[in-house]
Amino acid sequence: MASRPPASTHLTVARAKPWGHYPDWTQPCLRSLAKVPNVAGACRAARISREAAYQRRRRDPAFSGALDDAIAESVDDLLEAVWHRAMAGSDSLMILLLKMFKPEMYGDRRRVEVTGANRGPIRSATEVGETDEEKAALKAAIRRELARRGLPVPD
Repeated sequence: MASRPPASTHLTVARAKPWGHYPDWTQPCLRSLAKVPNVAGACRAARISREAAYQRRRRDPAFSGALDDAIAESVDDLLEAVWHRAMAGSDSLMILLLKMFKPEMYGDRRRVEVTGANRGPIRSATEVGETDEEKAALKAAIRRELARRGLPVPD
């Protein structure tokens, strides 16, 4: 007959979860995160510091995945509640959901146009060509112009 490990080393979650079994504070932390996606609140519920949770996340890929799953579950629950409120007549929530799920049709659009002097095209000492050096030179010129104008510079 196989012996079972002591109950204190294997805690279970109220609902079946793919999180596996973790000792000590991890189950209360994960249960809390599955309800509310707030790491600080989950750490308070588990009576640990946020740093302890983040250290465990960095060194334990399985716990990291369990943390992500718990947060995703609470966000899914939130999305479901938002959906029901939208369908009950909240126009602003309907707009939010349409932007979220159909951004190509309902999303906010921005157009950023970068031009050179007198609204003319940006010129580089090198014309755009097929070589990597030429493409890099043009990208560098565009980045300099964006930075000069105080606009975000893409990586």
